[in-house]
Amino acid sequence: MLSHALAEALIRLDRRLESLVAAEERRAALLAGDGSAGWEGVRNLIRPRTEALFAAGPSEVIAPTAPDLVFARISTALGMGTTGAGDILLMLLAPFVEPRYQNVYALLQDDPHQPLATERLLVAALSRAPSRRGEIGALLRSGGALRRSGLIVAPAGRYAPLRQPFTLSEEVAAALLGEPATGLAGAGELRCEDGSGGNEIPRPPARILFGSGGLGKRAIADVPGGTRAMHVRLTQPGSAEPAAATVAAAWRLGLILDVCPIVDLRALSSDTAQAAAAEAARLAAAFGGSLQLLSSRPLPCGLPHLRCDPPAWSQRRVDWLTAAESAGVMLDDGVAGSLASRHRTEREDMAGLLAQLSPGLMPDEAQRTLDALIAGTRAATAQRAVVRTPRLTLDDLVLRPTARAGLDRLVHFIKARDRVDETHPGRRHLDMARGPVALFHGRPGTGKTVAAEAVAAALSRPFYSVDLSQLVSKYVGETEKHIDETLIDAEQAGAILFFDEADALFSKRVEKASSGGEQFSNMVLGYILPRIEIHDGPIILATNLMQGMDEALMRRFRFRTEFPLPDAGERHQIWARMLGAVAGVDLAALGAAHQLSGGEIRNAALKAVFLADQRGVPIGQALLEAAVRLELYEMGRLSRDPSDAGVAEDRGAVLRGAARALKEALDGHLRSVFLKEIHIQEGAPTEKALSGQRPALSLAMYRLAGRRGGTKDGEGLRLGFVLSAWCQRPEEELEILGVVHAFLSRPPSIAAGVRPLTLRLQESHDFEMLQRFWSSHEQPVKPSLVLEVEID
Repeated sequence: MLSHALAEALIRLDRRLESLVAAEERRAALLAGDGSAGWEGVRNLIRPRTEALFAAGPSEVIAPTAPDLVFARISTALGMGTTGAGDILLMLLAPFVEPRYQNVYALLQDDPHQPLATERLLVAALSRAPSRRGEIGALLRSGGALRRSGLIVAPAGRYAPLRQPFTLSEEVAAALLGEPATGLAGAGELRCEDGSGGNEIPRPPARILFGSGGLGKRAIADVPGGTRAMHVRLTQPGSAEPAAATVAAAWRLGLILDVCPIVDLRALSSDTAQAAAAEAARLAAAFGGSLQLLSSRPLPCGLPHLRCDPPAWSQRRVDWLTAAESAGVMLDDGVAGSLASRHRTEREDMAGLLAQLSPGLMPDEAQRTLDALIAGTRAATAQRAVVRTPRLTLDDLVLRPTARAGLDRLVHFIKARDRVDETHPGRRHLDMARGPVALFHGRPGTGKTVAAEAVAAALSRPFYSVDLSQLVSKYVGETEKHIDETLIDAEQAGAILFFDEADALFSKRVEKASSGGEQFSNMVLGYILPRIEIHDGPIILATNLMQGMDEALMRRFRFRTEFPLPDAGERHQIWARMLGAVAGVDLAALGAAHQLSGGEIRNAALKAVFLADQRGVPIGQALLEAAVRLELYEMGRLSRDPSDAGVAEDRGAVLRGAARALKEALDGHLRSVFLKEIHIQEGAPTEKALSGQRPALSLAMYRLAGRRGGTKDGEGLRLGFVLSAWCQRPEEELEILGVVHAFLSRPPSIAAGVRPLTLRLQESHDFEMLQRFWSSHEQPVKPSLVLEVEID
């Protein structure tokens, strides 16, 4: 049903077209001349003067002009005053009202194949006066307000002068006709509601609302009461162009319908959202408007930004309980608090999530289902990280008690952070509202990555493993942008963000950068250090080279968990977890015989399983030994040929066994004294050998000789070792040396296989010998212990 104003305007348009018919008839008569053919007919086309062909016609406005009507509102908003913008829109709207206008337009243009109004028809119909013709032409140019705003569309193609056709987009035509806005191309949702702001507040400007809390609620709160707000939620389009077109269409609908558009870009990729925001910024800069964009991250587009933080944990917990009660879902205080801690879900989204639950679920089941639903909606936002499903829990891991206690503290901190932050009297000074950032450090294969996954499993949170190949870019500013996107994605998903081999990204800054690569590394690190401090979510970094990480990063860690190499008992447990119960196999002896990390044990166990399958035999002791030898061989380490029957008696085996026995004795004693692992470094104490392994005790053999007087079987040996401690602080080195000195002063009973070792700590020794020893390692003389070992 046409409005009264539009019906009257179409009557005026019909009269205008009737006068145009008369004008075109006169024009045709002037151009026809006396009807001569041939060259005389050409002369007849030339003889009429151009000004004579432009008969002065009516120039009054035919579109509705009341200030509260859409045509006048568009002209005012676009700064077009009283020009013919409304008349142009009316002529282009007419074919959407009545198809006969298409036939009329085609006949008036003498082109039955062109039912759209061309520039010539618009100029001829609206005014033939030269001044008005210029105004109409300016509006129709590519730089004119009507075309730049997208209110009129010029189909692509090459056309003769004045032959360019024009039309209206479907949403503009529907809005001008007063039809309800039911959808836009690329929009997953379009709905309207009344603003909740006071009547006296102005409309919000074009802007971007970003953050992790209450974006839609804040946007509607700033819309004046009595004004309609139009919500548009964009789904993921194939490219940036559809998103930009949908944002522009929403802006036009806001202008035409006199509503405030609120466009949700959070489901889009970063590049697509940026393109959509750039289009909004272009329209706002040229014409203004109150378009509000909702984004999970800041977008570089020139629009003002407003950060929206989520409500407090207690409010989110109440929102979950309230929404669950309305939906008839059972949620107790504990489950609601856990959901509020893990997720920054907006209140308006809670009802939709709860509606997807099956009736009658218990609170714990409801929590698991809600976790899965929220994780499913957020998984698409992990653009530069790999989303992994944890395979193991904390109880599945074999960990040193200190490491397990550290992981338990980390899990509890993340669970209780929000609650404690709101209730503890010293919360402003403790600054616990962000993070935490945790460091897992230890040698390769000690379980850092699987422990991070187990932490995610214990917290029922998604696990995002950062992909450095997607993070680092050769273009200036792109790496920082990718880092920010990754952190925001993890924050929105409530995920555990994991950086493996973190020393590659967080390495020490170079004081005097001499190359572009060093400057780039310094710049990236200077950005990421303060950025992770404000991240609202857990970050775990894992490294094998703790000493290579920047010192400014170390203070930012709330938790630092060390993963030492497993001892014999722990290796036994790991073998048992990998293989289960195997008849006739002494896994304890296997764990004691081979000093492997957990990752190496896993690889060896995998080899054993497939060797047994390949040979068609059950797993036995010999097969496991063969798998270990194969793993050592592939790792580039020495492994004995099983056909060497004298392996237990040769001097190489004796020396290796003696050094290992001494190392295990020192390692066991140091573990009983210190909580932190003291690395036992065998061989020359070079910087390369000690890299990433401090605190350490170096055990360097400087002498090998036969035992005085010989032995019955001729296998007696005398060994000399220099022991020194390596720490960040000299006083810690002295403390370690003191503990070792006290241990060796009362020589323990140590044996290498069946051969006992006799230990003698040299209380006085040759200073020149130590000077030669340390100078050969390019070190000043370092406090040392000299140990003599005899093997029978």
